[in-house]
Amino acid sequence: SELIIKNESPMVLACLIEKNDHLQMLATDSNVIGIITSFIQSNKKYKNQNQRLLETSLLTLASISAQKKSSRTEIIKQNILPTIVNFLTHRNPRIRASACKVIRSLSRCVKQLKTTLHEENVVEPLFELLDDDILEIQAISLCTMCNIVLDFCPMKKFAISNGIINKLSNLCVSEHPVLRLNSTWALKNLIYVASTEIKQTVIDSLSFETLWSLLDDEIEIQVQSLTFLRNITYRDASLVFQHIETDKLLQMIEKKLSSTYLEIIRQTLFVICNISANENYKNIIMSTKILTLIKDLLIHEDEQIRSTGVWCVINLTWVTDEGVKERANTLNDMGFIEIIKNMTDDSNKQVSQRAETCYNNYKNIINNTK
Repeated sequence: SELIIKNESPMVLACLIEKNDHLQMLATDSNVIGIITSFIQSNKKYKNQNQRLLETSLLTLASISAQKKSSRTEIIKQNILPTIVNFLTHRNPRIRASACKVIRSLSRCVKQLKTTLHEENVVEPLFELLDDDILEIQAISLCTMCNIVLDFCPMKKFAISNGIINKLSNLCVSEHPVLRLNSTWALKNLIYVASTEIKQTVIDSLSFETLWSLLDDEIEIQVQSLTFLRNITYRDASLVFQHIETDKLLQMIEKKLSSTYLEIIRQTLFVICNISANENYKNIIMSTKILTLIKDLLIHEDEQIRSTGVWCVINLTWVTDEGVKERANTLNDMGFIEIIKNMTDDSNKQVSQRAETCYNNYKNIINNTK
């Protein structure tokens, strides 16, 4: 019937354009957003509400703004955001979910996070959706929260003061993998370039026991957990060594460096970079077989792995650090410096530049030794 066609047409469009930024742009240029928002505006009251059309229309807005900044801007221009925010508390869970997907797409824009989404106070209803009875809604709201807790977002302060750290920590032990994944992701974002005080609060809430279980979880969760550890150790490596036995930490690092999954290796190398940047822990890295694993990774086919591996060596041989001469000699004896010298001709510019920096540091150390 005509009503079915009207109700389902937005859904068909949503599916077509969801992962195609070119089609999203064409849809935006064709005033699809204006047409869809008119459907929503005409159904924003409960009385005689066509909830199926409302759901499919919201899903279309979520898809059309998934990747394109111009589409997000156009949605905001339609003055539809207050209505969408109201739908986050709709009695129909499918409409709540659809509205949350729109907010998730809009939250990918830094400008919207700092302005309109903040002005509409989306963080409060999103906070409530973290406890929704519907798993999908919890998962989507967590995805959105990943953007809200970023350091530049003005809503982060509200989220922290209203207990987001404890809420996310509790969700990290959920029986549902998607909730463990998204909550770990959100905590990882929350501690990115955060103060030592915030990091300590997160550690106390989450516990390293929970982090350790996440590090042995599904692959995607392991990656986020390692990135969490990377962000914790950035300028604050001592926070980790205060809570975890050194041998246990190093064994975990060795295990992850031997993974067959590239992103696990990458994030583990970043953890080593942060640890080796701290003068108190350089010799701990030097005294393990982690060095041998790093050396093997310097000739890895993945450019980012090679680049980050060199970065680890740079931190271990920083010319002004105490004990650098001994570390440089050890690395040279192990064959590192010869590999680094060859890497100055690497086909990847970032790798070659870092290798050149590393090799020059080594020459300076040697030349300054009497």
